[in-house]
Amino acid sequence: MTHLPTKRWNKQSVELEGCSYTIEYCPQTEEIVVTQPAKVIVGYRKTIGDHHPEVCTYMGVGIETEIARLLIMERPKGQGPLVDGQGDNVRMPKCLTTTKDIDLNGSTFSIAYDWNTDLIVIKVPELVTHKYRNTLEVGHSELKVLHNGRLLEEIQMFVFEYGNDQLDFNPEDVF
Repeated sequence: MTHLPTKRWNKQSVELEGCSYTIEYCPQTEEIVVTQPAKVIVGYRKTIGDHHPEVCTYMGVGIETEIARLLIMERPKGQGPLVDGQGDNVRMPKCLTTTKDIDLNGSTFSIAYDWNTDLIVIKVPELVTHKYRNTLEVGHSELKVLHNGRLLEEIQMFVFEYGNDQLDFNPEDVF
């Protein structure tokens, strides 16, 4: 009877801008698992994608179409056309007038919108992303854009550190 070798997982926590991520890597299978913490994103409708580009890439499809659908389908009667946000002064609404839960690949995101302040609140659940080393940069993924790409760099450095292809590189040999 042949026994398969036990997978050896390497694990690291990374903190970026107050968010703590867990990265796990198995060199034998080249599997990568990234756990993102739950968080709340708050911003104005017109600029939320500029300040939080992951909104356009969550789960490979983004949630901006769901935001648009919410604003079109749930507009209160008598509500006029949407207007621009009120600059950089974010005022939290007293109550969110329209809320909706959406399911993306088994993860439930909650979107709330206040028609009076043009403010969007997005509750992002804890997300666990499974990738392989050779597919890390393929397709749309929030891992590429979170923290201006710094999370992806941290993942790549961690994978390189524990990967099978270190090639006995010695930086002192270069200089």
